[in-house]
Amino acid sequence: MIVATRHRATGKEGLQPKGVAGRLQRAQWNFLETYPLFATCVFIVYLTDSAGSLSFWGAILYLGGRVLVGAQLFVPAGDHP
Repeated sequence: MIVATRHRATGKEGLQPKGVAGRLQRAQWNFLETYPLFATCVFIVYLTDSAGSLSFWGAILYLGGRVLVGAQLFVPAGDHP
């Protein structure tokens, strides 16, 4: 299960990085959990040749969201929730 793997990744039980390092780790885990589903959906749309406005905007929103998550790392800590 992914939850157990998260705890083992730190090397010590219950020890989690804080601040920017913690945010980076959470963003990485989120990406690893969501990207396979996104890639599978895009591949299915490609194979079935059923691309339309819904699949286009869905892909744009997902990729745009990933860019925004990355951009948050460059904003000073007190400027965003």
